[in-house]
Amino acid sequence: MDGDGRLDLYLIHNGGPRGAHNRLYRQRRDRTFEDVSAGSGLDVAGYGMGVAVGDVDNDGRPDVYLTRYGGDLLFLNQGKGRFQDVTAAAGIDNPLWGTSASFVDYDRDGWLDLVVVNYLNIDRGQPCRNAAGRRDYCHPNTFPGTVVRLYRNRGRDAAGKWLGFEDRTAAAGLAARPGPGLGVLAVDLNGDGWPDLFIANDARANHLWINQKNGTFKEEAAWRGVATNGLGQPQGNMGVAFGDTDGAGLMNLFVTHLASEHHTLWKQGPAGQFRDVTGAAGLTRPHWRGTGFGTVLADFDHDGALDLAIVNGAVTRPGAETKPHWQAYAQRNQLFVNDGKGTFATSPWPTLPSAAGPACRAAWPSATSTATAPSTCW
Repeated sequence: MDGDGRLDLYLIHNGGPRGAHNRLYRQRRDRTFEDVSAGSGLDVAGYGMGVAVGDVDNDGRPDVYLTRYGGDLLFLNQGKGRFQDVTAAAGIDNPLWGTSASFVDYDRDGWLDLVVVNYLNIDRGQPCRNAAGRRDYCHPNTFPGTVVRLYRNRGRDAAGKWLGFEDRTAAAGLAARPGPGLGVLAVDLNGDGWPDLFIANDARANHLWINQKNGTFKEEAAWRGVATNGLGQPQGNMGVAFGDTDGAGLMNLFVTHLASEHHTLWKQGPAGQFRDVTGAAGLTRPHWRGTGFGTVLADFDHDGALDLAIVNGAVTRPGAETKPHWQAYAQRNQLFVNDGKGTFATSPWPTLPSAAGPACRAAWPSATSTATAPSTCW
């Protein structure tokens, strides 16, 4: 964020306008981090969901787009650790429930454009209950989905002034297929050199918008094999990762799902066509199952093969109300290790804690997550 060559961190909170503020951490020379949130302009509160980073005005400094329930925000980097909210002036108006975003030069004019994935059009006055009859979070099928928004970067005028963005959602054809979007991947998915848009939809078929090279997109997820899993089932699609998991030279697509489902890995081949290889990759045999949200493919053990990390959290309350509220939804995160040939294995379910009580010892053999193991185990 300050051009010193060391990557910094921006962490998003979802506690509401009176909750915790987002935090900005600057990396020091010794690879430790210092909290520089105060006065940065990025220390805002609200129902934050995601973030995208890119240089939108081509001044050499990375700018920040924040997705939120209740209105997204765009911040221009002013240098020296300061960011300015330019949302309205830049032509950004997204009143929908923004979840994920990505900067991408979809028209290849040298200026980063912006794609924003939105979730549901909810009615906050409609209560929902779980199978036990207790108040809980609503299933995504309860409310209608919304459209992906596409903002084209207008570049600079003759005097050098940056002109901001213009909404090209309808003109690009994206308004034709709404959905409960949670994840986004903006990359060339068919090998023609033009960036496409993959949208992970929650409990609905995914969308794959193929760039038509004329400012429009065509939805081809089903034809290219990524709308559903190999059984033709739409799942609780959330986190998205993309990488060459088997060394075959083509990038594969991974999407996380609910604990009651299997996360899906689609192998690419030939270019632009995908098939579900989740079983062959060992991802249907984890030691335990969680509901995955964030995910990344990265070489954690430095063996040259991409491993897979998943951040988990339940979406329904497994028991009675707890304090703090989120404790009931907590799940362990996971790391899947790649054997170098595209097959993944999880680290074993942890051994029984030495100080575990009788309740923990009785339930341990059948426990598949922290949600199903007694709290005394932890």
